[in-house]
Amino acid sequence: MSPTRPRQLNCKQVLFTAFLCVLLGGGTLTTTPSLDEALTKVDSLRSKGQFQAALSHLDSLARAHRDTVVVQWRRALLLADRGKRADQTDRKIVLYKRSLRAAHTALALDSTNAWAHLTTALAHGRLSLHVGTSERIRRSRSVKQHADRALRIDSTLAPAYHLRGRWHRQVADLNLLERALVKGLYGGLPDASFRQSVRNFRQAIALESKPYNHLELAKTYLAMDRPEAARPQLRKCLATSGSPFDAEYKREARSLLEEIGE
Repeated sequence: MSPTRPRQLNCKQVLFTAFLCVLLGGGTLTTTPSLDEALTKVDSLRSKGQFQAALSHLDSLARAHRDTVVVQWRRALLLADRGKRADQTDRKIVLYKRSLRAAHTALALDSTNAWAHLTTALAHGRLSLHVGTSERIRRSRSVKQHADRALRIDSTLAPAYHLRGRWHRQVADLNLLERALVKGLYGGLPDASFRQSVRNFRQAIALESKPYNHLELAKTYLAMDRPEAARPQLRKCLATSGSPFDAEYKREARSLLEEIGE
């Protein structure tokens, strides 16, 4: 007996079989966006200030990429953004703590990722604005530690220079009571100065000429009683863009210009 000859499929049957394979997950007629493309969408939404939409999109990605560091540090960044935008202090604190947890998750996934350290520093810095003196000082140490670590990994990371510039200004501006508390509780903080704050903000500006870098450099100059140096930086803040919080930064820049006089 000769073997049975295979039955030939006509064109319609071939197409139906291909469709069935796709329907059951075995075909390639349709494609899903790559992770990079999906993250580009998240970043685009964030740049427009659509934080909740970006976070929702990221949460859908997290189900498939929960153990991906680039997903987790973006989650930390977006939660910090939402905290900054929140109206009530209690809500800010809740969001900043969630941001810090996401940043710690990112660090646990990859402690050599610069953005994981950066978002950890950012979350600590935001929280330090809403706590008592001793906790503020403790979190301040974490800001410096993680900003420094981020820059050791990636020396071109402009936001890390920005955070370090703010750290130097805030620590240099501690009053006598706060300095005594620092010395008694922690044996002191690393050296900080307005001059080093200026240097860090200028490094940030050299990499990214954005409103918040010019604004914070101006505020350091004002803390040094140098309004003549602050004015051009405030004007540059008004003339540049590049943040979902541009409107807020520019309002503050206009207010400071009115205070010190054009």
